[in-house]
Amino acid sequence: MFLTNVFKEKKEEVGLTVSEISEKSGLKEHYIKKLLYNKIQNPEIEKLEKLATVLQCKPSELIYDGDVVLDDLMQECEDIIKKTTKENCLDLNDEQIIDWVKKAYDYAIIRKSKNKRPPLDKDFTNWFIIQNKQS
Repeated sequence: MFLTNVFKEKKEEVGLTVSEISEKSGLKEHYIKKLLYNKIQNPEIEKLEKLATVLQCKPSELIYDGDVVLDDLMQECEDIIKKTTKENCLDLNDEQIIDWVKKAYDYAIIRKSKNKRPPLDKDFTNWFIIQNKQS
């Protein structure tokens, strides 16, 4: 679910008007106003990513309340990354694993907000492997 209050806070933090956000993101002002007034609950991922870039935050921050430090989904992300790393003999240090867990979590949160199951799927796992074999 889109968090209008977080959007408003991020908007204030970066000091941008609706018009400036529209210009920088390529999204229509009308659409941004709908988000501000809580008229859109589940924005499209492409639009959410554009908005997050302009607001200098992660897409998951706009659809997830960051007060929860660790939840079941975060644990699932960690388990999948560690399992995939081990099964595919990927050489990642602890810092890289933490970074990938965060990426997996963002991906899963976005999928979960779109009611897509499972939030971490085979496509993500394959993409993760390809990304790390290229490094």
